[in-house]
Amino acid sequence: MTWKRQRTSHDVDVEVSLDEFSEEQLLQGLIDSKWITEVDAEAIKMRNKGGSLASASVSKIDDCGEELDKAKRCLRRGDKQEALHYLEQFLGREWYGVLN
Repeated sequence: MTWKRQRTSHDVDVEVSLDEFSEEQLLQGLIDSKWITEVDAEAIKMRNKGGSLASASVSKIDDCGEELDKAKRCLRRGDKQEALHYLEQFLGREWYGVLN
């Protein structure tokens, strides 16, 4: 008898409130997971000066397009690189290649 290697996966939706975290904590989490560099975090912090990261991103997420939805689906599948590609498209031209 021979065994075949099979991949199994399933999607799980989780709702998480980020309200209890500060902007610095959220950015540090992205740095720790190697999604962004410290330079990127500083750029984001300067861009959102005068408002919190959560309030700045909520308005953009409410107006989200297909790219952000695709990025979320890729993350659920565990495909980080493809998710970063769609996230860069969502954020705009100045982010191409920055998050990799």
